[in-house]
Amino acid sequence: MSYNFSFLPSAYKPLLWEKEEPVQVFDNCKKFLQALKKIQTDPEAKELFNQSRIRYASTFLYFSGQIENTGLPLSDTYELCVKVFGNNFIEESDLNVEESQLATPTDVAYSRSRKETLQHAAAYCYLQEKLVQKNQDLTVDHIKRAHLILMNGLKREDGEDSMPGEYRLDSVSAGSHQFPPYQYVTSLIDLLVIKYNKRRLEENVDPFRLAAWLSYEFVTIHLFLDGNGRLSRLLLNMALLQNGIPFPVALGFSSGHKKAKKHYMVAIYDARKKKGNTMILNSILLHAFRDVSVSFSKDLRDSFPEKYPNYLENALI
Repeated sequence: MSYNFSFLPSAYKPLLWEKEEPVQVFDNCKKFLQALKKIQTDPEAKELFNQSRIRYASTFLYFSGQIENTGLPLSDTYELCVKVFGNNFIEESDLNVEESQLATPTDVAYSRSRKETLQHAAAYCYLQEKLVQKNQDLTVDHIKRAHLILMNGLKREDGEDSMPGEYRLDSVSAGSHQFPPYQYVTSLIDLLVIKYNKRRLEENVDPFRLAAWLSYEFVTIHLFLDGNGRLSRLLLNMALLQNGIPFPVALGFSSGHKKAKKHYMVAIYDARKKKGNTMILNSILLHAFRDVSVSFSKDLRDSFPEKYPNYLENALI
């Protein structure tokens, strides 16, 4: 089955959180979640729900890759996600393509992008199995394994080994910002995992705030030499899925395709300036999920107009 991705904004639109009260959006999203539970006993609606999760996951992976200038176009990303999520594994032949077999530099670049996307999807699949389907506590081993899957066989921009699954042993910086000394990363990530597992069990936990916090704190530690951003956003969506949000969210949903990267980076820089206050990132996630919810409710109405003429839209007004 092919999908039309026309629901994605192709150009910048005004930021929703500049015009709307986050509390009202949050309340609307809670109503949507309550309404969604009522369709889970409908086999046809549930099948659409499962297909939509793959589509939204592919959109998330696409936008996450775009932030790092990695990966494939959206339609190609979706095709690979269907394969990875459907089979729950990747054929070795999909990953191990010798550059000598490729005719042009363009072929080489596409092969790398395909490998990046496949491994990105496989890391998502791994974390989803452990943290969402099996509802396991997050562990350092999960993080290391996900990084190994994500970065296996990939070089950094400078051509050096990315050391998949291994903590960095060097000091690193981004512009004038210095990340914690490598000697501290073990204790910092151990503490972060403990805090997350404790916070997610708190009563009335806000999944958007929790996911933004986990993602930001992880990328701030900068555990690995490369792949920290993509892994931080994987953990972000796992925190949402593990804590009651039914769909992964794509950071590009809430701010328009062309401005998505800029707004995400502004959210990270703002949190850095405000000593970990992730208010802007919280808003991005909240509005991104609202947009996904609207998209799914429209798909439900279009697929089953007699059964669900406006069933979920009412929760999002």
